Amino acid sequence: MKALVTGAAGHLGTALTELLVARGHQVRAAVRGSGDAVKSGPLKKLGVEVVEADILDAAAMERAAEGMDALFHLAAVFRFVADDAEAIIRPAVQGAEHALRAAKKAGIRRVVLTSSAVAIGTRALPDRPLDERDWNDAATNAYGRAKTLAERRAWQLAKELGVDLVCINPTCLLGPGFTRHTPITYPIGQWVFGEAPVTVPMGADYVDTRDVAAAHLAAFETASASGRYLVSGVRKQAIEVARELRALRPQTKPARYELPKALLPVARAADWLLSKTGKVPQQLSHDMLADYLDDTVEYSSARAAAELGWRARPFAESLTDTADWILANRPAPYS
Repeated sequence: MKALVTGAAGHLGTALTELLVARGHQVRAAVRGSGDAVKSGPLKKLGVEVVEADILDAAAMERAAEGMDALFHLAAVFRFVADDAEAIIRPAVQGAEHALRAAKKAGIRRVVLTSSAVAIGTRALPDRPLDERDWNDAATNAYGRAKTLAERRAWQLAKELGVDLVCINPTCLLGPGFTRHTPITYPIGQWVFGEAPVTVPMGADYVDTRDVAAAHLAAFETASASGRYLVSGVRKQAIEVARELRALRPQTKPARYELPKALLPVARAADWLLSKTGKVPQQLSHDMLADYLDDTVEYSSARAAAELGWRARPFAESLTDTADWILANRPAPYS
């Protein structure tokens, strides 16, 4: 098939592009700032067509979609903390709209959209794991709101336009292959080089970017695929990840201690101050902690397993591959 991948230079975009090329598909990689050699270089080495396409530019998206059989819409702003929430929300919502309208105009068979588990929920239910039936309409953090609003709008517009849409909702992505850190890989990088002596008392559900790429391809290739597919691996506390990293890669320097929850306001203040000096990206905020501090959250990937044949690889493999990639390539911080 001929496949358009938006956000192809990102962590997941790179993994999906590599998978599509390995399976013999023709890929058109849409990149904002395609003249940036750091962004486009790895894609060009794969032999794919790299085109300039800002997801906020409807005409550019239409040009990129011409002649394509599939559209994998991955592009979005990935930050949990921002001074302006609309800087995260607007690209997510308008990008989804432009992708679907471009797909309709180009006659594309199916659109596979990358949503997120945060659009499903970040707070535990009393009686069952979160799954595809759930929506995070209570989100306060900008990223959670962006992903929820964008997916809601995508489903509404797909129905209006008659576009065949499938959504993939992954948890936090680990794995190799990124030129710039994400908010998920950045703490791993800090631990690799001994730049963070303590962890915050938070947990996350992790999944490998290569497995999420496989879910995207399966969602396109499985004729009966429909609706949403939540893909998640295992849940780990930050301090557990640090300890496993030290055990798996003794040459790294992960944090040894977890900050007490009572000191989170101090951590937020220190994080803000360091970000203002330009030393690190801001990683903590009040709404981010409010939305993601629930340690009892569980997710179910049963539907993806049953309908797409999806499986997550062992967490240790994802963690070591991520650490090894960081050691070898020293990716730049996210911004």
